[in-house]
Amino acid sequence: MNMISIRVPTYSYLKKFAQARYSSGKDNICVSTSKSPGIVMWKILNRKNYRPFKTIDPHYDTHLVFMISERFYNNSGFFLSAENTFIFNRYLKHQFDESMFDHITINAYSGLSSNIERQILDYLEYYNISESERSLCSILKKFQRWRNERKVVI
Repeated sequence: MNMISIRVPTYSYLKKFAQARYSSGKDNICVSTSKSPGIVMWKILNRKNYRPFKTIDPHYDTHLVFMISERFYNNSGFFLSAENTFIFNRYLKHQFDESMFDHITINAYSGLSSNIERQILDYLEYYNISESERSLCSILKKFQRWRNERKVVI
């Protein structure tokens, strides 16, 4: 099966997270209608732009490469708008945050560690994400808001 590559602008920490989570040890992520990022990518490639974004955000510092079947491309064609790039990055960021917050909460409830800062740093280290890519202070604030919204007590 022939594959076509699609480069999606993103942030370096989201690229590391997505590649570790979804690429099966490869640099490219295969679009599949049975896996989470593939489902989202498939939908945003087919959607028409409903809100005009002028250009892709210049703050993205890298790209994720998705491989998609040439058959899918021939059936419908693709268009990846700046808006859909933004939406996809918000999706990845949400996945990253939710996964990290679940990791912290589960470890705290199970008694493995109640040190939230250490849990965050371990999580970032697992995905090879530096603190310059995601600051500990901003993550702690976001985690606190997440806990308050859900009334999670640790």
